[in-house]
Amino acid sequence: MKEWFLYVFIATLISMFIQSGLDKIGLLNLNNMWTDLSWLVIFFVVYVLIDLAGRALIGSKNN
Repeated sequence: MKEWFLYVFIATLISMFIQSGLDKIGLLNLNNMWTDLSWLVIFFVVYVLIDLAGRALIGSKNN
């Protein structure tokens, strides 16, 4: 359970930085997040990448 929370927390932080950067350069509009659902796609992509990296690290420790 702790690993899952850690993955979500890290993914949220990274997603927040990516989204704020995209908002500053004008590619993402965070004024109305519900009309622009690309923030959700960014979060899930980052979450999957962190999950895969975590599984790879755990797998390499066990070998």
